[in-house]
Amino acid sequence: MLKACAFDVGNTLSNDTALLEASLADVAGWLQEREAIRDPAAFAATYRQVHEATRTPFISHTFGELQFFEDTFTRLGIRGVEPAEALARYRGRVLDRTRVDPELPSALAWLRARGFRIGILSNERTERIETFLDRTGLAAHFDAVVVSEAVGVQKPDERIFRIALERLGTAAEETAMFGDSEVADGACRRIGMVFVLVTQYRRSGWGWDAGSAHAPDYVLQRISREELERFFADRHGGVHHG
Repeated sequence: MLKACAFDVGNTLSNDTALLEASLADVAGWLQEREAIRDPAAFAATYRQVHEATRTPFISHTFGELQFFEDTFTRLGIRGVEPAEALARYRGRVLDRTRVDPELPSALAWLRARGFRIGILSNERTERIETFLDRTGLAAHFDAVVVSEAVGVQKPDERIFRIALERLGTAAEETAMFGDSEVADGACRRIGMVFVLVTQYRRSGWGWDAGSAHAPDYVLQRISREELERFFADRHGGVHHG
């Protein structure tokens, strides 16, 4: 019987692809206004190339990295604005736009009311997850928060799943992992956890984790009370596509 649910954040609880694109467009427009660039689209395209090609562990593709802006500025020969200024503006726009599906808080409350332990398990920077929880007001819903930067290991390495289980106080077979990646999140199946693929914000190519894909035990369109009720009702009926 399941006793706990662990949730990925990026493109599972949060539409990180949209966050990145909107915040990047804002920075590109700001740079154009300051006459640092002429073509916002070329700036955004170069930034995407840089961040998509970077596979350094324990960084944030959503919250941005100084390295991304430094490399983009170098490639385009941008002068008159410091990369750190652009990063600060970008992160400010990410924070301004941070929000979750309106149904998510009630879904988490529904889980808690039924005695489930609830955790976050994310390949991210600690600062990004802390600000996400602060901006959304979701912190009180979670019994455990496991962030790759903080623990020094990231999905799909099974050690991070074991850390999450220890903090949740549940066994692998008692715990479901909800995430958008069959590679990173799906690796939970190797230690006996239940893998629930969440498709609402899922994007092909959004993922920097090497490893094999794992078929989900269940598929949800989004994290809502209705979808969770269906999941638990169908738990013993195989994979269900919500």
